[in-house]
Amino acid sequence: IRIADFRKLREYNHYVFGKRKLMFLELLSHSWMYGASFENYYELQFFKKSRTECRQYLTSSLRHELTRQVNDPCEALVLKDKVRFSEVFEDILGRRVMTFDEIKRQMHDPYSISINEVVIKPIKGQAGQGIIFPMQNFTSLRQLHDYLYEERIIQHSALNKLNPSSLNTLRIVTYYDESINKVDVWSVVLRIGIKARTDNFATGGIAALVDHRGVVCQPAIIKHPSGERFHIHPVSGEKITGCIIPYYDQAIA
Repeated sequence: IRIADFRKLREYNHYVFGKRKLMFLELLSHSWMYGASFENYYELQFFKKSRTECRQYLTSSLRHELTRQVNDPCEALVLKDKVRFSEVFEDILGRRVMTFDEIKRQMHDPYSISINEVVIKPIKGQAGQGIIFPMQNFTSLRQLHDYLYEERIIQHSALNKLNPSSLNTLRIVTYYDESINKVDVWSVVLRIGIKARTDNFATGGIAALVDHRGVVCQPAIIKHPSGERFHIHPVSGEKITGCIIPYYDQAIA
C-alpha cells in the first residue's frame, strides 16, 4: 500500500473494468495469496487468470524473497549505488564514469569529455527514472551533486536500427551456484525503448525473450494490462522476432 502508484492503478482499473474505483479486497487477496503487488494484478492479467495460473508467476514479493535468500545483503548494496558499482566493475564497464566533482574539473580541461557527451543519472536511481540527456544549453550542474556522469556510448548498428531513440540493452538473469562454482543463465531479455530515451519497462519500453542462440524468439511485451505483443517495433517498423543479438556469446561469457 505504501509504495503503490495509485494514479497508475486507477488508469489500469479504468482500462480493464471501465471504472477508476479500485477493488481493494481483490488486490489485497492476490497480494496475500500470490505475493502480487497491486501493479502485478493488472500487468500480469491476474484478473482473468485461474488460481493455478497465478501460482506460476514469480510476483514482486516472491522475487524479493528469492533475492533475499540468495544474495548477501551487504554485497547487494553495490547494485544500489552507481558510484560504488562503477568502482567495483570499472574493468568491464567499457565507458568512462565520473562524479559531480570530477566532471567539474573535466570541464576546464580542453582534452576531456564534453558535457554534451555524457548521460547524467541519479546515483541511487532505478527503473530509468530521473535520467538527464544534457543539451548544449545545459547549465544546471550546480544542482546535480547526487548524480553520476557516464560517457555516452554508441550502440551496435543492429540494435540502433531496431530502435534509435534509446540504448537497447540485454537483461541477463543469472544464478551463481557457489557449491560447484558455476553460473547458470536463467533468462535473457532484450529491452527496447519506444519513444523515450530509455529502454526500461517503467518508462514505456518493451521486452522480448532471447533464446540460447542469441535470437529473439518471442514477440516483445509491454508493462500494461492490455498484454499487447509486438512482432514489429511500433515506431521503427523493424522486425523484433528473429532479431539476432550481436556479440551474444561474448555477453554471456
